[in-house]
Formats: sequence, C-alpha cells, structure tokens
Amino acid sequence: MMNIHYGTNNDYYETFATFGVMVTPVPDKFRWIRIGAGLSIKYFTDSSGYWQEYYLPDGLSNMYKIHYRFSRSIGGLDFVGRLYFIDSSKYELFASYRLKTSFDHGLEMDNALLYLGFGVKF
Repeated sequence: MMNIHYGTNNDYYETFATFGVMVTPVPDKFRWIRIGAGLSIKYFTDSSGYWQEYYLPDGLSNMYKIHYRFSRSIGGLDFVGRLYFIDSSKYELFASYRLKTSFDHGLEMDNALLYLGFGVKF
C-alpha cells in the first residue's frame, strides 16, 4: 500500500496484492536463497488539482479550482529473490528484491523494491 502527497493539491494512492509461490532452487547447497514469481493486481488513484482565474465582463476576476481524478486496476507479474540471514523455526531475517511488472501497454516494468524483512513464525 502506498500513499503519496506531492504539491499542494496532488495525491497518489496505490494498493496491490500478489499471489505467488517461492521455492528454494538448490536446498542442499543454497538453502539461504529463495526465488519466486506470482500474479499481481494493482489499484491506483491519481488526483490533482489547480486553481484557475477567470475574468468577469465587468473587469473583476474570480478563482475556481479544477480537480482531476483518475483510477484504474492493472494486472501484472512479480518476480522476487530473497537472501536469508536468519531462517530458524521461530524467526527469519532476509534481504529481498522484488521486480513488479504490469500489463498496461504490453508487459512493462512497473517498479522495483529492495527491502530488509524480519518475521516471527507461528
């Protein structure tokens, strides 16, 4: 989930979900490395606005705000790689790189995320 407020009258919201699978390709030698792929869907809303001045016939002017809002859903593919530093029965600590694509005008790169994750297993 992402929420960006930029400028005075501009907002961008994004929510996405991914359904996929992660595997350990060579569990005997490289059990600390996992890769995965999945299908994702993203819903976003981009809204912006600006003030416009218009002039009345009597020489006075007035201000009004023009506001635009654009929303849609886009599907795509996600590719992920993880390098685990801790992977015990209770805890996990890993560095992850996720490449997100979208089917907007063909298959295009959407964004890439590099992050450090920590988890507690139940």
